[in-house]
Amino acid sequence: MKVTREFYDVYGRKYIDIDGERIKVPWRYNRVMGVHVDGVKPIQSLVVGDEVEVTTKTVIYEGDVYKILKSIKIR
Repeated sequence: MKVTREFYDVYGRKYIDIDGERIKVPWRYNRVMGVHVDGVKPIQSLVVGDEVEVTTKTVIYEGDVYKILKSIKIR
C-alpha cells in the first residue's frame, strides 16, 4: 500500500490517506496515541508514495463508518 495524502488535519482530527482511503489517526496530547508503529519514521513524517502496511478497525459512529489506524509498518 502507498500513502496517497500525507498526515493532515480536518477540524482538529488527524487523518492520513492510504491508497485513496481516509484513515483516522488517534491523536491526543499533541501526539499519536494507541498505534503500534513498526519503523523509525513517525507517521507525521510520511510523504506521498511511501510504502506502508496498515491494520485498521472499523467503527460506526452516529451512522457514519470510520476507519481508525491500529498499526502501521513502514517499509
